[in-house]
Amino acid sequence: MATRHMKHFLQIIFWIGYGLSITSGYCQRGASNTIHYKVTYTPASGRYTAWVVPDYNLPNPNNSSVIEKGATAQFTLKVPAAFIISDIQDIKGSWEKQPLKLGPGQAKQNWGNVGLDPAFAYYVIGKFPTETDYGQFKAGVAVPLFTFSGNGCFGPVSPLPANDPFIKAADQVFSLNVGNSFYSRSGQPAGGNVVPAEQFVDKTGPEADCRIVETKPASSTPIAVVKRSTVVCVPVVLKRRVLSD
Repeated sequence: MATRHMKHFLQIIFWIGYGLSITSGYCQRGASNTIHYKVTYTPASGRYTAWVVPDYNLPNPNNSSVIEKGATAQFTLKVPAAFIISDIQDIKGSWEKQPLKLGPGQAKQNWGNVGLDPAFAYYVIGKFPTETDYGQFKAGVAVPLFTFSGNGCFGPVSPLPANDPFIKAADQVFSLNVGNSFYSRSGQPAGGNVVPAEQFVDKTGPEADCRIVETKPASSTPIAVVKRSTVVCVPVVLKRRVLSD
């Protein structure tokens, strides 16, 4: 068990260290074509989906193609402390399948007194650095990257926000870059020896909360029965949210 844990820890050090070398040493902030991340939950399958949401269209001055491609990306999830990720399945790109769970209370991780909320944990999921065909990008249209499952329903799951205190704590305690990251052809000028520009801005959309389930009514349209100029309103079931314990 200890060997397996150490293997996973070394894997996460590799992925985060790889991202750190790019974002700290070889990149610049403020790409002209930016993206956001989001996570959704599908009650029917019990699975979560990680998405990239571009803020730009193709083609553009940096990418004359109608297809977006990119090699490097990192998707960090903020989850309830009891949540254990499993069964990561690729859609676009090849992603780490056994990311180490990070955060206060995790085995062999001394986070000291950095003020992190013990109610949350984190998974840093790196994409293998091979060029990925993301397909067509249109502003505001989400593109799925991968799906995953959990060990139960414990609360909201979301991309790590850009200003989350975990980013500073991970850098301070372990010198790790755990922030979300995305690089594509549209993030840098075409034609040469240029410094890659970070395209990730922040998360978007509501958190993926498995506790919220919409029940579909038999009819969502009020029904009126007319007889002898008298309107009789028939009660209908309205949409409601059911919160499980």
